[in-house]
Amino acid sequence: MVNYALASNTWDNSEIEAIDRVISSNQYTMGREVSEFEDQFAAQLSIKHAIMVNSGSSANLIACSALLNSERYRKGVVLVPAVSWSTTYFPLHQCGYKLRFIDIDPLTLNINSDLIEDSIDEDVVGICGVSLLGNPAGMDKISEIADRRKLFFYEDNCESFGALIGSKYAGTFGTITSHSFFFSHHLQTMEGGMVCTNDDRLAMIARSLRAHGWTRDKKSGDLSSDAVDDFHKSFEFVMPGYCVRPIEFMGAVGKEQLRKWPNMMGERRNNAAAFKRLMTKYSDIIRTQDEGQSTSSWFGFAMTLINAASGKRESLIQFFKKYEIEYRPIVAGNFTRQEVIRHINCEPPKHYPVADSIHFDGIFVGNDSRQLNKELAFLDLALSDFKASI
Repeated sequence: MVNYALASNTWDNSEIEAIDRVISSNQYTMGREVSEFEDQFAAQLSIKHAIMVNSGSSANLIACSALLNSERYRKGVVLVPAVSWSTTYFPLHQCGYKLRFIDIDPLTLNINSDLIEDSIDEDVVGICGVSLLGNPAGMDKISEIADRRKLFFYEDNCESFGALIGSKYAGTFGTITSHSFFFSHHLQTMEGGMVCTNDDRLAMIARSLRAHGWTRDKKSGDLSSDAVDDFHKSFEFVMPGYCVRPIEFMGAVGKEQLRKWPNMMGERRNNAAAFKRLMTKYSDIIRTQDEGQSTSSWFGFAMTLINAASGKRESLIQFFKKYEIEYRPIVAGNFTRQEVIRHINCEPPKHYPVADSIHFDGIFVGNDSRQLNKELAFLDLALSDFKASI
């Protein structure tokens, strides 16, 4: 037990009953429960197609593979933010795209949309936008740029379910988008993810790629060849696919989580309001993430040490340990500083000063779908001691 955990379990008896329902049905592999969750998820976001997979990481893989196999977009350079999680980048590399890293905005922590336009040349075929830690700021501008420049927009929304720009949900701005239902995320199926798109052909391809490259799943349309006889149609392979299907437990639990979502979102936003009030006491030494004109779903609370606190993260960590507060880097920091970068097909990394400030002076604590008043009180104690020590 700790005083302030990064995340907690949001399940109750409703999820257990959903699992029991699956057991009683004797249908464990992807079936009706998954399909119904897909329909409910698509309706929640007002998007045409939702395709469930076994993880958010797989959702990114299927999204990138669908773009590649659509034959609408040539291989080339994709603009990516310098701060994100590993599986934002790996599928692009694995699909043969070349990465060009762009620095982030110091307030929103998302890719700096003001730098995108000048980074587009004849080699660029797409843009990757990530709504970091619940914050979708700038995704509307990226969508506009991508449409105008005839590029694809791969939107990684794994950390930002429920976030909004105006009345439009994050995860609906991209050509194809991804969502994650991992334990610490907004909806918890413990593992699980979703690919979303309004494009019929991309949806058909994603469904095929999800399950071996078959044409068997015709929910979003039919990729079958007219030349194949009825005997072979159920085992016709049209895409170089994977096996990243979810199981029925995930779909059943996802439906319960989605039903509880309005209350969970309310708690997250209440916690965020309390966190922002607290941080006004420390604004001279800590910069927090800014929603801009968007409405964050507050995955967690990012903090960047500034002014007299800059360079003193290790000291802050000691106070977090003293008060038993769990912490972690802001996603993966400046990803170009990760050892794996030498294995990735990317342009030579340049200088990313804002991403570096996150890498060396950034830290984040969790948000939750339950009230965090006690936890934030411990955060206040830690920050007060830290400030006094500077």
